[in-house]
Amino acid sequence: MINARSTRSSSARVVSGALVIAAALCSQSPATAHAQPQKRLTARLPGASARPVVHLISWKAGQITCDNGAIFSPDVIPTRIPDATSNVPEQLPRVIFSFTLGSEGRALGITASDIAGGRRYGSDLSPALAAARFDPQAGEAACAVTFSQTATPYDEAPLDDLMMQVIHSRRRAVPRDAWQNIVPGDCFANRKRPLEIHTPDYRKLPKRPGANHWVFVSYDIDAEGKPINLETAGSTGNAAIETASRRAVAASRWIDEDPRTGCWRYDWTAADVITAPKAPPAWQFGEQPEQCEADDRWSKTPVLNYPKAYQRRGIEGWAVLRYDVASWGEIGNVETLAAQPASEFGSYAEGVLTSARYATIEGGLTGCIETVIFKLPQIGAETDGADQ
Repeated sequence: MINARSTRSSSARVVSGALVIAAALCSQSPATAHAQPQKRLTARLPGASARPVVHLISWKAGQITCDNGAIFSPDVIPTRIPDATSNVPEQLPRVIFSFTLGSEGRALGITASDIAGGRRYGSDLSPALAAARFDPQAGEAACAVTFSQTATPYDEAPLDDLMMQVIHSRRRAVPRDAWQNIVPGDCFANRKRPLEIHTPDYRKLPKRPGANHWVFVSYDIDAEGKPINLETAGSTGNAAIETASRRAVAASRWIDEDPRTGCWRYDWTAADVITAPKAPPAWQFGEQPEQCEADDRWSKTPVLNYPKAYQRRGIEGWAVLRYDVASWGEIGNVETLAAQPASEFGSYAEGVLTSARYATIEGGLTGCIETVIFKLPQIGAETDGADQ
């Protein structure tokens, strides 16, 4: 069994014959106050005015249907799903996911079953579906949902979508004009230098499984550098993070100068962990050579990377793989036998396994079986340890 860790902590340990990848999930994911989005080059739309139009690309789920007659609203999938920015959306593809529902009321065996408009689709779709919670079913039901891509000009995008892009697509900048439409003012005309910036104690704030809590606070600054007129411009509705963020803003101070209006900051907390279904024992998939499980089998240990999209939503998973080993130690013929809660964990596990190399072994090996477990720390335990 392979215990997978994030690159921040990349040592492997064998636990009950499986390799486990345990990511170091942060209990806080604050955005820097007054983060300045990077400049973005944009192309002009054909025949359009001189001002370029930049779009926020996101995904929206349709109605969820099952073969037992059950129908679910898209609202069961937590938050809208950001993808990317585009100057001129050339294609607005769709993707259909199939999955199984049972007595636990969660989507399992999630697989992209039909893709139209190109092979590329949002990396957060499968994790968002894995985070959804449905009414428990009396027996297993085969279900499907279609995600459609949408394109919205940034100056028309709602705050919820902008915040989701900040949280899920942290390398992509949100244009300043988009924030300016939500909180107009002159705060960033000439950026004020802070004297003292406070942040909430994120470790003590509540989390929710599979999705982030966030809050967007607007305020002005008076001539003495003190925040005034604090308002919650938008949030996920969690009172604790709203209160903590407003208190942090109120306690911050800026260098005395001309008053400013239209300032803002945002804070968010990491998603709480959703544990994976129990992985079956490897012996259920057949016999394997004894040398496949030797403690000293690795000459090059696996590269233990936790998939970021699932880590951000706190989704755990596993995959069972079958593979061969050449006499010189190279791993090949890798096949995913089972994976939960999504088939993507099989793809990630294959990457983990093929990054490794066995010690030289005469004649090689055929039919080795490995369980790769993607494990996240429990937020509560991490918080208690940090409070000591």
